[in-house]
Amino acid sequence: RLLEPVYTIIWMVDDTLKYKEEDYVSFKMTPEIVVDFVQNEKLWNNKEIQILMKERTNVIKVLSNKTKGIDFFSQNRLVFLFQKNIVKNNKIDKYVRWFEFAEKTKNTENKEEDFKKFRGDAPFDEVIRRLNNSILTDADLEYIKQEKESWEEVKRYDMEHYEEGKKEGREEGLKEGEIKGEIKTLKSILENQSLPEEFINSTKDKLTALYKQLEKINDRLLGCSHAGTVKSSNALDKELR
Repeated sequence: RLLEPVYTIIWMVDDTLKYKEEDYVSFKMTPEIVVDFVQNEKLWNNKEIQILMKERTNVIKVLSNKTKGIDFFSQNRLVFLFQKNIVKNNKIDKYVRWFEFAEKTKNTENKEEDFKKFRGDAPFDEVIRRLNNSILTDADLEYIKQEKESWEEVKRYDMEHYEEGKKEGREEGLKEGEIKGEIKTLKSILENQSLPEEFINSTKDKLTALYKQLEKINDRLLGCSHAGTVKSSNALDKELR
């Protein structure tokens, strides 16, 4: 096959994505029938085991199809590891070197010699190779810079509107802030005129969906907010320009 499966590992030093006990969570792309099977409450509440087994057979049949390498999708992995949970669960020993490595990579001013102790270990060598920015072009570095600035802006928006929501007693203040931050980020991305038309159109669709979410939140807040404190999506659009 021309393509090889990819394992992507994201080491979360500070965030746990609201997972309270898990050391890590792994995701992979599977046929939709698998998700439907697991989430089908009616099916699982059925006392007839034969019905359940029949549906399971159908799912396995779809999963087992390897025609033209279609099983490639399910072989890819996206893994989030949560450092805080690992520490809390006292499973530190085998992760200590990764802790140290992750801390060093957080330093944007790190140097090659900072990683000398990790050399010679195949997994670390590969990660170091991928993180080495000496092979990046000026355009790559500029993109990374803009991406970092965009997410910093998202965080600022999150905190500003979270505090505003708390002050006004609005339970959905944080969610509103997250959406506004994401809107600003997407609008910033659209300023790049060199993006593919398909990507631009999908980004605009996301913006439309986000504005609709804001309107729904604002509609719910009208009953408990003072007049003038809730803005329409049109007003927010002008605000974020």
